[in-house]
Amino acid sequence: MKIVLKENVPGVGEMNEVCDVAVGYARNYLFPRGLAVPATKAAVLKAKKFAERRKLRRAKSRTRAELVAQALQGKIFTFRVKAGETGRLYGSITSQDVTEAIEKVLGVDFDKRQVVMEQPLRELGEQDIELKLGEGVSAQVRVVIKAEE
Repeated sequence: MKIVLKENVPGVGEMNEVCDVAVGYARNYLFPRGLAVPATKAAVLKAKKFAERRKLRRAKSRTRAELVAQALQGKIFTFRVKAGETGRLYGSITSQDVTEAIEKVLGVDFDKRQVVMEQPLRELGEQDIELKLGEGVSAQVRVVIKAEE
């Protein structure tokens, strides 16, 4: 049976995708839960229009992400912080600190969830930080942490 999904269904497909599923699965599971509708001409046409709009949005988003990646290419962010004699920081450099530094350079808002850091930085030195900018685009920036004098 051909159906149009109203939501993402794992193992079946994504929202507004036309899929072929068993009649019982559609009638007993997908339709009662509002996850799908029968694939009428109107529903298929609506799904195609939605897919085209989604494709355009993703292309624009990818273009924006690539522009941000180019703007951040080779950038070095230096932080001056208090540190002990062993090189251990009294505080830490978090993804929020890196985000604020990036926002100053770009002049636009930047989401801290795009900064990939397993842990906050707690020692002096240099470290490369990965940025996931969306739509498969990523970039790297270098963070240099120096002791305050």
